[in-house]
Amino acid sequence: MTSGPEGEPGKDKGNSPDSIPGGEVFAYNLDDSETPGGIKVRWKIRVAQGKEAGRVTARQAEAIREL
Repeated sequence: MTSGPEGEPGKDKGNSPDSIPGGEVFAYNLDDSETPGGIKVRWKIRVAQGKEAGRVTARQAEAIREL
């Protein structure tokens, strides 16, 4: 395990979002005790900017129209 500048495990500065261009991904795992039947639920949200954001918006709009 690597340690960060303050010696804290898992706080390696090399993994910070500043060093990963376009790497804005947020993940959230819902607790199994909060879901019906203990189903595992996970959200993964990617942040898009610029031209990529336009493509994502168009794709989402098309999916909404299909509903």
